[in-house]
Amino acid sequence: MVSREAKEIVGILMESNVYFELSLRERLNLIKHLLSTSQANTQRPA
Repeated sequence: MVSREAKEIVGILMESNVYFELSLRERLNLIKHLLSTSQANTQRPA
């Protein structure tokens, strides 16, 4: 599930020119942050 979400996030980010201005480390940290945010939102009780 995380792999699929990561692919979706990267696909969206790749549409932005700003994404390619980031270093590889910054890209990785951004993706990790977005994944953790995504997982936190899906684990909230309804």
